[in-house]
Amino acid sequence: MNPEFSLRRMIQTLVGLMLLCVAAFLAERGDPNDQLRILVSGVGGFAIMAHATFGNVKRQLAPRPKSPTSTDLLDRVLLHWNEDNAFTVRDLLSGGVSIWGRTGSGKTSSSGKALAQAMIHCPDSGGVILAAKNGEDRTMWIEEFAKAGRQDDLLLFAPDQPLRFNFLAYEMNQGGGQTRNITKTLMTIGESLRSSDANGREDADFWNREQERLLYNAIEMVKLAMGPFTAPDLQRFISTAAMSPEDFNKQAWLDSYHNHALRAAHASPKTPLDRHDYELARTYWIDEFPAMADRTRSSILVGVMGILHVFNTGLVRELVSTADLTPISVPGAMRVRVG
Repeated sequence: MNPEFSLRRMIQTLVGLMLLCVAAFLAERGDPNDQLRILVSGVGGFAIMAHATFGNVKRQLAPRPKSPTSTDLLDRVLLHWNEDNAFTVRDLLSGGVSIWGRTGSGKTSSSGKALAQAMIHCPDSGGVILAAKNGEDRTMWIEEFAKAGRQDDLLLFAPDQPLRFNFLAYEMNQGGGQTRNITKTLMTIGESLRSSDANGREDADFWNREQERLLYNAIEMVKLAMGPFTAPDLQRFISTAAMSPEDFNKQAWLDSYHNHALRAAHASPKTPLDRHDYELARTYWIDEFPAMADRTRSSILVGVMGILHVFNTGLVRELVSTADLTPISVPGAMRVRVG
């Protein structure tokens, strides 16, 4: 806004009020000689205030200045904060918007809703929406998409909805099935889950590396044996592994999921690179892992099982570990994750 213009209107209004107050004071005094002064003060004050009010109304009704023509989609205007300040796609992507206020102050239902409407009405827009409040937030987004005629673009990802996302299968497809990428994905998620844990051990790096190595060798075997797999498949393979060289002669291990997976991986077709990685993984599970000291092996397993636990229990397992299919990628679609 133009500060000088606003200040001028404010001064006009104050002067008009002062003149009206003078007219009222003179009228209350009741001196016949003040009649002319009352008339001049009253009419002058009213005229000045009317002029200030008319100027404000005219300014409000005046068309907004057009934004400079640009072919860049990032300069597309989402909404106007006021007459002179536009909020563009570039502004949204450059830092987003932070809305502050106490609980119940209307952050979502007012400012948040205005931003939601602007983004939904932006052609070809898409994104991921995290709805913290299962009922209120989810209902608002459903209603706004319906009003904009984009209800088919809204893909709900929630326990009571059919969509599921097997992130391990997705990573296999997106990353070319590289075991290293899948392992890094799991380890990164594990680090995030443990971000609040204080780990002051000097040998923490050693245990992290060994946990990553165990996961890598498990993923390599399960991937060769099954192709796309889930987190429960991975946990089942690890938990049924031989814990000592003597276990290889026991019927329980011979009938185990681990043994069947090793056999399936051995029989699967392999590239030269797959063959090399398979041999390393086989050596790990047949020779190295069973021969580890019990305390060393159990310490590694505790960390790995802690990472896998969250994907194998509760709603997380239902949402990300129960299907091989991933949500269909729809251009311009928005996904709502309801917690």
